[in-house]
Amino acid sequence: MIDKTIEDISTFMIKEDPLDFPVYNLPEGYSFTFYEAGMERDWARLEMEIGQFDDEARALRCFENEFIKGQRLRAEENLLFVKNKDGKTVATGALWDGDFLGERLRRIHWIAVSDECRGKGIAKALITRIMELNSALCSKQHIYLWTGTRYYPAVSIYLKFGFEFYEGGLDPQGLLSEKDFREKNQKGIGIIREKFASRSK
Repeated sequence: MIDKTIEDISTFMIKEDPLDFPVYNLPEGYSFTFYEAGMERDWARLEMEIGQFDDEARALRCFENEFIKGQRLRAEENLLFVKNKDGKTVATGALWDGDFLGERLRRIHWIAVSDECRGKGIAKALITRIMELNSALCSKQHIYLWTGTRYYPAVSIYLKFGFEFYEGGLDPQGLLSEKDFREKNQKGIGIIREKFASRSK
């Protein structure tokens, strides 16, 4: 669930060695499947459940823009879903293309786990599978992800996989000046670290 009580500041995380990662398996009764036509509604439902969208139409438009239009990678090969033993879709995530400091890099994209499945290790197993997809492409380039202060619980999982906060001076998206990006980025990372510190007390 997104914590909307916190100021919304985006942060980036990057992993230097994409071939070195821990392996977590899905719990018994759960299975992976790739995207098939019609599953965009499952994607929209999951993203709405965690608070990413307020209505299905907006979520479906986002899906179309993110996964269908003009992409080099195919959703049928890189967009994953997790189903429970009853066939219900309970999680999703993707290995996708991204632009990081003007370089085309792979990224972990749009991770979502239903509320009913939190704490079962599904997110870790999903990220493991995404990292395996990346390894199968023989990619040794850095892999990154885009997260933020409101997603701080997920950051603890990314850290387990060896991702680190990007603390460079340049905005990976090229939208902010170096000064503005550095200030905003450090503030966001600081908020996340404060949340971790308060939870560990």
